Amino acid sequence: MNKAFRILYCAVMTGALVACAQIEPQEPEPIEKGEYAYTFHLAADETKSVFTDTHIAWQNGDLVASYARTSKNKYTDVVVNGSDVTITIRSTVALSAGDMVYAYAPYSSSNNDNEATAVTLEIPRNQVSGSADAMPMVSLPFELTSDVPKYEDTEVGTLQFMNLGSVIKLNIYKSSGFSAGEKIENVTFQAGAACAGSFSYDLTAAAIDNMPAISGYTATDVVVSADGAHPVTVGSSAEDGGVF
Repeated sequence: MNKAFRILYCAVMTGALVACAQIEPQEPEPIEKGEYAYTFHLAADETKSVFTDTHIAWQNGDLVASYARTSKNKYTDVVVNGSDVTITIRSTVALSAGDMVYAYAPYSSSNNDNEATAVTLEIPRNQVSGSADAMPMVSLPFELTSDVPKYEDTEVGTLQFMNLGSVIKLNIYKSSGFSAGEKIENVTFQAGAACAGSFSYDLTAAAIDNMPAISGYTATDVVVSADGAHPVTVGSSAEDGGVF
């Protein structure tokens, strides 16, 4: 009985000694978050996404895609606070002075495997009247002028966006073959050349004085529909026409 007790006691003591030898203070290892946030102002709210009589404006919830160093096709929400319009660029690595940032809108998941030199954009053949998603935009390349501290949302500059399409207003009134008061659900714009469809674009080549031409789309007509709840009413004259 005594022998058994002594063996058990020694075994417990040995375990305690080993445990004590392992408990030593250590410096915690640094944790890499893997994402670094940089805040960009957009040039103005008059560049997407709600059509009005005078301009196109950014809206909360618009999605902008960005390419920054090894990070590609990261999307972020537009935040509109009065005339202050911002987005946050997220990169999988920290960015430094001299790094380039490229962006386009609206975001498309079809570019998840595409590089900034060959993103796929689209002018849809089927559009909804008043929807600015039919208007692809690209930003001018932005060069960071300074490093940005890790783990901090830091304002770093302004992205200037350029429209790659045009807005055409179709004024519908009785002299065009319709009857005044008639409700119109959609109209078709027929062009003499390709005017819509998907195309590839090089974001890195965008320049304010020499924008790359867009090509590769094949549709020669665009069907524009009302929003479903509000069909367009044919006017009695050009002054009160219904507009798509």
